[in-house]
Amino acid sequence: MVSGTIKWQRRLDWIIDKLSKRKKGPDPKTRNLLRLALYQLTFLSGAPPYAVVSETVKLAKGEIPGREGFINGILRTYLRTEPESLLPNPETEPIIFMGVRHSLPDWLISSWLTDYGPLLTEKLCQQANDFSGTTFRVNRLQTNRDDFLELLASQENTADAITTSENITRTLYAPEGFTARQAGGLLSSHHFQQGTITVQDEGAQLISYLLHPTAGQIILDACAAPGGKAWHLAEISGDQATIIAADISEKRTRLVADTGKRLHLNSVKPLVADLRRRLPRGTPQSFDSILVDAPCSGLGVLRRRADLRWRKQPGDLEQLATIQLQILKNCSTYLKKGGRLVYATCT
Repeated sequence: MVSGTIKWQRRLDWIIDKLSKRKKGPDPKTRNLLRLALYQLTFLSGAPPYAVVSETVKLAKGEIPGREGFINGILRTYLRTEPESLLPNPETEPIIFMGVRHSLPDWLISSWLTDYGPLLTEKLCQQANDFSGTTFRVNRLQTNRDDFLELLASQENTADAITTSENITRTLYAPEGFTARQAGGLLSSHHFQQGTITVQDEGAQLISYLLHPTAGQIILDACAAPGGKAWHLAEISGDQATIIAADISEKRTRLVADTGKRLHLNSVKPLVADLRRRLPRGTPQSFDSILVDAPCSGLGVLRRRADLRWRKQPGDLEQLATIQLQILKNCSTYLKKGGRLVYATCT
């Protein structure tokens, strides 16, 4: 509920300000209670509206006494109002309308409209809020997707059941991927702990195939942490390549090593390095394949990172583009003649 409230914060705040009719708006504690309540009333169907209002008012009495009447009035007025009537006018304020309706910043809406036009921008807005589940990758060195999903299905009506067939969908393009709408059971299962499955978006899974990794190759994964693509390269190459997984963050580089232990793989060699500069001595100085998974704004994964839309600014994109180019130019000098370089970002 907290994640959803953060994601829909702009739309919820617009409704609060529209209904409160106060220039300053409510104080932060009152606003947060209203946000949580309005999120439930607008986007969740589990609790009856009267129960949401009642519990919120009760909570207000204990946390911010004296504000319960105001909160009760706002919530009851909202229940009597057609939600769409509270949104901005799409004809006179199209950017603000889309920003409030989809709870995204105006600068992002404006950029998308300029680059892609209204129809594709609307689709991008919808996708930014459509979290359909957590996507996993099956470790091909332990099993394959069909066998693994058949195993889960065979356990559905037993004490060992982790999930249900209705909860699982196969990825459309990635041959080892599947998505679970509810992932808690899988994440705590022995399948995950023993490295049979790992979390990775479908788009990220597809990147590794573009390098065509094979046994005996020397591969550089630039900006590799936390290591999902590096270890996928290891799986595809039968754990028989040499994969240098470099990242500037020492803390995040440790995650690469931890994942390898869980997956029971050995061919990835974590390396702390600034990829804008020369590689350290003792590191291979030429590579059959290079993956430049350059740092980016992360806007391509808005659907699963609720707070990201409120933390990024247009200036961040320009700064990141400079860093991306520096990394790409530097890494390209290490590519063997006839080698393959893949440049990939989520945004």
